[in-house]
Amino acid sequence: MNIKVERYHGFTMLGKGDTDHYVIMDAKDEKGHSMGSTPMELLIMSLGGCSLMDVVDILEKMKLTIDKLTVDIEAERTDTYPMKLTRLHFRYHVWGDVPEDKLKKAVRLSQEKYCSAMASLDPDIKILNSFQINPL
Repeated sequence: MNIKVERYHGFTMLGKGDTDHYVIMDAKDEKGHSMGSTPMELLIMSLGGCSLMDVVDILEKMKLTIDKLTVDIEAERTDTYPMKLTRLHFRYHVWGDVPEDKLKKAVRLSQEKYCSAMASLDPDIKILNSFQINPL
């Protein structure tokens, strides 16, 4: 995997990977221009995206019908630099005919076996999960 990040203007950065898609990053304080997500936001979004892709794949292999699937992630960080992540709470919401035990299994497999973004995290980060199932 090859990634290129370049300074666009001030603290606004453009990133591009092997898929040839650009991502805009920016600082959120007085240094930034509100032109994009912060690098930490993108890191946490990538965890959610990686997990949801796995969960969809696993649930579809279980022959379960998913109408909609979302995850809200609440992140906590230290107050001092480098302001590392200390806790992540993933709140999975699914619409469809999905038994809770199957959803929990799919999430566990994603987080413990398949999601490379999750596997790259510091093991000291506390991971919590909660679930909401909304029948069709």
